[in-house]
Amino acid sequence: MLTATARETRKLLSGGVVLLRPEEAVLETALGCWVMQMESRNLTAGYIEDSYRAVLRFRDHTNDYPWNWSAGDLEAWSSELLAGRQARTVRTLQNHIGRFLGYLLDPAYEWTAVCEHYFGTHPVQICSEWNTIRQHGEGEHPGPRPFTRAELGDFLDYCDARVERARRARRKGALAAARDAAMFKTQYAWGLRRREVCRLDLIDVAENPRRPEFGRAGLLDVRWGKGSRGKGPKRRAVLTVMAWSAAALNQYIEVVRPCYQPGPALWVSERQLRVSESSYNDRFCEYRDGLKLPGELTPHAFRRSYITHLLEYALGLPLGCGCPLGWAAWRRLRPRPASAWRPAWPGLRRRWLAARWAQPGRWGARRAARPWPAPRCRPPRPR
Repeated sequence: MLTATARETRKLLSGGVVLLRPEEAVLETALGCWVMQMESRNLTAGYIEDSYRAVLRFRDHTNDYPWNWSAGDLEAWSSELLAGRQARTVRTLQNHIGRFLGYLLDPAYEWTAVCEHYFGTHPVQICSEWNTIRQHGEGEHPGPRPFTRAELGDFLDYCDARVERARRARRKGALAAARDAAMFKTQYAWGLRRREVCRLDLIDVAENPRRPEFGRAGLLDVRWGKGSRGKGPKRRAVLTVMAWSAAALNQYIEVVRPCYQPGPALWVSERQLRVSESSYNDRFCEYRDGLKLPGELTPHAFRRSYITHLLEYALGLPLGCGCPLGWAAWRRLRPRPASAWRPAWPGLRRRWLAARWAQPGRWGARRAARPWPAPRCRPPRPR
């Protein structure tokens, strides 16, 4: 990418500068200053690269420069893209074009005066709500569906069967099969995304002092969570809620992981490298096709199944009721103000804890017999 300084515009406006190719010079300088402006906002390098390439792509389509672009050019380009791409991809490209033109039209950067000086015209904003794709919310693109309970059980059983089959045959892929089984179980049991589970390190698996029975796998410190608006990854801690998942992860760390080369990565490939996201996706597709499951199932279906099953258990809904993904989707089914949901949380938490503490032989008769105190529920304060 190009790099420039904010003083480039004043150099272009000085009377003693004669440009051999003013169109190319002004466009390259404007793009370089725009890149610097996005870097000052601490946006990720991938987001900046996509924005830069989108502007060049639209310039190649129109065969013209930003100060001559019109709304018709954007509409023709969008119509051509929609013939073979998804709407959200085209909307992202439209947003990049709109942000670049908004930068050129900002009086703080004086690009309007530069264009008037050299070309006798200036850019205009060609992206509006009348010719761009709107974003209708989280439910606009349903995406991959979650596993049914039967499909999830068959998938995890198939993972264990591959491990046993490789061990009995004394083949080389026994360790890889055990690693894949632990990876799939970890993504489902903690509700992680594909990048989050692939970039876990051994140090990210920590104990939970309140649940010592889970051993080392009491919680996962996720350091590569999904960011927002071009920012870096978010960090969060995910508690363990399934006892069998803690046992599976502890077994992998104690038995399988030492067979690979020492290093920080939790999941290691046969070449002693970290398992990549593409390799993880290929392994998932291989297992899915081996079971002849529908092709619409992707690795993200583990995360959707995790949230769906937790909501079914916490809300006391029948199994397989098709509960929507996430609390935001659940709240959207019943349009109520956000403050109206606050009094319902203590009751929901009380029901979930009562069901957990009532399990015989797990929490002890003394604790199970003790009633759980009802938390105080205060009405929201007026703003």
